[in-house]
Amino acid sequence: MLMPPHDPAARRVSTSPPPAQPAPTPVVARALNGGGTGPSDGTVRIAKARRTQHMYAEALHAVPAGTLLLEFDGGATRRLPRIGYGSFRTVLNGRELCHGSRVEFGLVESSIEAEALALCTGLYQTWLHLSVRGYEPSRMDVIVRGDCVDLVDALNAGDKRLAARTRAGFLTGAAVFRSVHGEWHGRENSVARFAH
Repeated sequence: MLMPPHDPAARRVSTSPPPAQPAPTPVVARALNGGGTGPSDGTVRIAKARRTQHMYAEALHAVPAGTLLLEFDGGATRRLPRIGYGSFRTVLNGRELCHGSRVEFGLVESSIEAEALALCTGLYQTWLHLSVRGYEPSRMDVIVRGDCVDLVDALNAGDKRLAARTRAGFLTGAAVFRSVHGEWHGRENSVARFAH
């Protein structure tokens, strides 16, 4: 803002009205149906889902031919008693081999136990589907992807700090394949893939 030149003699109270200010622009409230000026929540969710699908497609192409990709996610209800559930999906050469959606595991102590049960169930079902189709699982490598950092680290370190209930399935599942390697992926990938 430019100031008028400083003249002490000109210090008089002005009797003229202040200059007119422009009227404020009215704020348009967004309607629930997505009208208004900015993107609606639905548009943002769709864009995020498309980005996640694109990232997933890139990750799927990064899996070497002949290598299995097993994705898993698990959780537990918040109310007591905690009921565990989990989902898994196995892909071989870009095609789905088997999947399980929101399989219930009964009472669990924590969400991590439910994650481990989802992984064990996925490994077992993958072995079963391969055997039925004439593949030899002992000659196949598996890349396991999940959003549970502790479980992925335990899988890679060969660390068997899992609860007794999941330890047998974990050891058996990991032992029937040539190699099992864990990779972490973000929570948004699990939500996009399994919706939980």
